[in-house]
Amino acid sequence: MLLPAGTVERVDHQDRVVHVDRTRQEIKDAPPFDPESADPDHRERVGRYYAERHVPPPEATPRVM
Repeated sequence: MLLPAGTVERVDHQDRVVHVDRTRQEIKDAPPFDPESADPDHRERVGRYYAERHVPPPEATPRVM
């Protein structure tokens, strides 16, 4: 799977778990990941898919990474 870095909420290194702000179904419905592809258009499609489905809660503040 390919997820935009902005979807990562936190990483639990001890349990080796990455927590994201998307549902399992959203991730399952995402464009398929092709590990052989270095196509920038594919990365753009994935980014657009997640951006179009994300509605931040009203109290959310932008994160700076």
